[in-house]
Amino acid sequence: MDNLIDDSYFWGKLRIGNIVSITTQNTAHAKAVEEKKNEITGYITRYQSKFLKMLLGDEVYKNPPQAIIDLIVDSKARISPLANYVFCMYQIENMSFATPSGEKKLTAPDTVEEDVRFKVANAWNDMVDLNQIIHQTMYEAQTTGGKNYLNDILDNMDVCVEYVLRGNKKQTIILEGAIFNKRSKYDFNK
Repeated sequence: MDNLIDDSYFWGKLRIGNIVSITTQNTAHAKAVEEKKNEITGYITRYQSKFLKMLLGDEVYKNPPQAIIDLIVDSKARISPLANYVFCMYQIENMSFATPSGEKKLTAPDTVEEDVRFKVANAWNDMVDLNQIIHQTMYEAQTTGGKNYLNDILDNMDVCVEYVLRGNKKQTIILEGAIFNKRSKYDFNK
């Protein structure tokens, strides 16, 4: 399956340094930007299937109907819980780098190191909210893109499900599992 998102989804709170459009292609900075975009594309490719499998279950993730993809990817607003997930994985994996003498952090002169775990926790929690909205939408529709929510999706997921009755007998579905639980910055220690 092709990547559902690209580097343009990493803006605002999900901004990853050096992903900006450069008009002059022959500069060293432009080449660095292109390398970073390629790196992000690699992360998307690497983590998309894992995310979709956790979100949609063992069967549907392989070939999700367009109606489900449309719930996951807002191409106009450039928002997707997949982008949040990739952002978190990217940040966690880049908190340090391996050297022959062990793991190290890169610091630059005249800079103050910021604890990236706050950004990761916020991005993760935003992803959880989006994931819950996606599942609530599919639950209320019962059938999305020809897939029955309870039989084709929910039964094939590794999650705990809680149904909560809201006013006028409208149920809310609450999922508990890897990508459905909120986290704090302390959950992202490397």
